[in-house]
Amino acid sequence: MNEVQNLTVQRVRENNKAILLSDGKWYSTYRAMENPPPVGSIVSFKYLEKEYNGTIFHNIKSAIQITGQDSKPVSPASAPARSGGGGHSDPVVQRSIIRQNAMRHAVPIVVAAHTDAEMHKMGPEELTQIAILVASQIEDFTSGREDAVSASEEEPDFNDALPAALQ
Repeated sequence: MNEVQNLTVQRVRENNKAILLSDGKWYSTYRAMENPPPVGSIVSFKYLEKEYNGTIFHNIKSAIQITGQDSKPVSPASAPARSGGGGHSDPVVQRSIIRQNAMRHAVPIVVAAHTDAEMHKMGPEELTQIAILVASQIEDFTSGREDAVSASEEEPDFNDALPAALQ
């Protein structure tokens, strides 16, 4: 077991599961910390170093002791960035991801519900419209706009455009 002594917290990950210290390493916990040490805190704790697929992880194994406060804490803007966020907290990006995912699942549903002859007869425009209708239902459910589609609701019924296998 290794030990960190008197290093400064430069950044706390948004999910409260990791901290970046002044040694440039990320130290993580299995569960989110209820009260993570504030940026600028000087901390000490014990950790295990594990290697997985060539990546070294520093897993915190003891309580984090705050031993002081840095006189000039590092601002979040100057702390080294960690890749992987990608702006997924942006609602426009989230909606785009949900829509792409919905369409990716809708297409195989529509294809499985039609024979080759039916698809050839309908043509690409009609098949695309059916896939979009299925995807919009998946999107509504996935995004939480609809908890379930109820037969009693006064919503447009797209089942007429779908084969019996999907109704």
